[in-house]
Order: sequence, then structure tokens, then C-alpha cells
Amino acid sequence: MIQNLPCDWFKGWRGLIARLDGISAPNPGAPREWRASFINRRAARTALEHILAWPIERVLIAHGEPATANGALFVKNAFVWLLGEGSPDYER
Repeated sequence: MIQNLPCDWFKGWRGLIARLDGISAPNPGAPREWRASFINRRAARTALEHILAWPIERVLIAHGEPATANGALFVKNAFVWLLGEGSPDYER
């Protein structure tokens, strides 16, 4: 669900779309079309809160650089769209 592609991964209009889609570093996230597929957001938030209770130290993702520290904050910031909180504050 989390993508965090380097800013220079895509060139030209594809880079712009990736940034607008919310999948470019330094702000990890899920593509907007995936976000729209979450019909039962209450259930999704409950599941995410359960995950955030885990002692997450590091996060390895398929699309982007891993988070080698502050794993829980990385995951929380990737799902800020679901939690309805302010802007991401993740720092590597």
C-alpha cells in the first residue's frame, strides 16, 4: 500500500503525476485511486490503529527507499489521508 518513489524516478509529466498522486519522496503514501477504493474507512482506520500499535522500527517497501528508523511514524505519515491528520512530519 505504501509507495515512496525517489523524486527523480519519473521524468516530465510522469513525475508531476507521481507527485500529485502522493507517491513521491519524501512523503510516502498510497496512490489516490487506491485511496478511493477504501469504502469502509472506519474498518480501515481500526486496522491501521492496530498496526500502529506494533513496535515498528523499520519499513521495507517494494516501491521506494526503506525507512531505516522511525518506522511507526513512516507508516502513520503514509496513511495520513486515512487518519485525517495534518501534513506528514516524517524525517529519515
